[in-house]
Amino acid sequence: MRKFILAAAAAVVATSTPALADTQTGDLNVTLNVIKGCSLDMPSGIDFGTKTIVGGGTSASSSANVTVTCTSGTAYALTANNGANASGTQRRLSSGGTTPTYVNYTLGFPTASMTATGVAQTQLFSADIASSVGAVPVGTYTDKVTVTLTF
Repeated sequence: MRKFILAAAAAVVATSTPALADTQTGDLNVTLNVIKGCSLDMPSGIDFGTKTIVGGGTSASSSANVTVTCTSGTAYALTANNGANASGTQRRLSSGGTTPTYVNYTLGFPTASMTATGVAQTQLFSADIASSVGAVPVGTYTDKVTVTLTF
């Protein structure tokens, strides 16, 4: 019986002794390189809607939001050209055709440099046709303005 107990004790000691293993460690460098970047999300346009009278004492106004998203801390600015139908610096809507009629309008938008926050920022573009514009004949009037985002 004594041999049995010694054999059992030896078996317990043999199974409870952990096996020793060699180990090595190493470092894993993790990096992130963030560069400045921006995106410009344009609305479908500024629509004055359908009017029965524009000009000749009646004004019209409309607006649309342009959305800018840039890397946080990036300085950016918006500019707009005078449009496809401009006369000098005067923006004009055109009725098109061989002898178009033009309607002068103004376009307001933020012109100061801004600093991005890393989330989408909405910038308001507003358009106005002054009541001092002469009476406007029936037709569809359009213009195309190019907006540029500089960052």
